[in-house]
Amino acid sequence: MRIRGKAFWAWADPTLHHQIHDESLADGTAIDVQSRLSRAGGTQLFIGVYAPSGLVLDEQFFDSRPG
Repeated sequence: MRIRGKAFWAWADPTLHHQIHDESLADGTAIDVQSRLSRAGGTQLFIGVYAPSGLVLDEQFFDSRPG
């Protein structure tokens, strides 16, 4: 189970539809990439990297991505 950090909760909005790509590396590290369209129509991106224990290694989000 992942223990989400502050960046995820700042980005999270359950009312917006999003696409998810989860990947697990051989050592158990998990990568979570999510994208969505904002209410204004812009592309938003979240990237999270988690230790095998579920703890956050890094989380970043972008409110706007060109293209």
